[in-house]
Amino acid sequence: MIDVLYERGLENGADVSILGKSAISQIAPIARSSTGRGLWSPGTSVTQPKIVIKKLEEELSCKGVKVIKGANIINVDEDNKFLDIMSKGELFRIRYIHLYNCTGLHSDRIAKLFNVGKEYLLLPFKGLYWRVKKSSNISLSTNLYPVPDLNVPFLGVHFTPSAELDPTIHIGPTAIPALGRENYEKFKGIEPFMTFRNFTILANQYINNKNGFRNYARDQAFLSLRPLLMEQIKLIIPEIDINDIEKSNKVGIRAQLFNKKKNEIVDDFLYVNSGSSTHILNAISPAFTASFSLADLIIDETINIYT
Repeated sequence: MIDVLYERGLENGADVSILGKSAISQIAPIARSSTGRGLWSPGTSVTQPKIVIKKLEEELSCKGVKVIKGANIINVDEDNKFLDIMSKGELFRIRYIHLYNCTGLHSDRIAKLFNVGKEYLLLPFKGLYWRVKKSSNISLSTNLYPVPDLNVPFLGVHFTPSAELDPTIHIGPTAIPALGRENYEKFKGIEPFMTFRNFTILANQYINNKNGFRNYARDQAFLSLRPLLMEQIKLIIPEIDINDIEKSNKVGIRAQLFNKKKNEIVDDFLYVNSGSSTHILNAISPAFTASFSLADLIIDETINIYT
């Protein structure tokens, strides 16, 4: 599998190389590789998305772009190319030449307002994190990942040090079904019907052994439980102990798409066009990492519609 990832990296212009046991021990002495091999990406780095997004907002504001937050769509008129949105009790009419739907957790809902993507449903997965305690002797200066199962659209639990931003080593995320699109907190943002539907879909995936979901259910679905998490992370760092870790308040929800017609998880980027609108329905990991390149690709292909 490392060889497959290596070839993919080269094809996409990444600076990657395959390391042996000795080289691995120099970069990450506490790491263990069951095969004695590892894939090294020296250009990998860590950032905080909120900082990047805030900077983008500042640059757009300087160019006269108005940013409206917390908005709900009230009406869509494709023929006349406008939509009405409500934000903080104020109604706005947005006119457009070409509209881009990049609404993540709500992208499938928005797409359906434009009569596209009817075969797709969003399955939100919650990513919970743990972290290495500050009192722990565990030290790591680089990201550390297990080799992923390419049949499952999750990377597996990994270690992410962020020393330059804050002195924390995060462990995660888990990939458990969220109880709603905005279910970031335990008892908030719960959608009962959606929860029932999503668990039914995942159960069918498990029973039919589609896309490796038996492996998902066995290896990832219950990693929010500390003993099961320890089994996985000890495969990567054997010397880590249950007393070395604690729960983090970091949490995220992955907007994972499901194709009802094919009865399968969509495991790649996906966007669809509808006349004068483009809908990004599936932007899975590494969505943020690849966001600028992905945006360039989508915009370039959109321009071709008008030329």
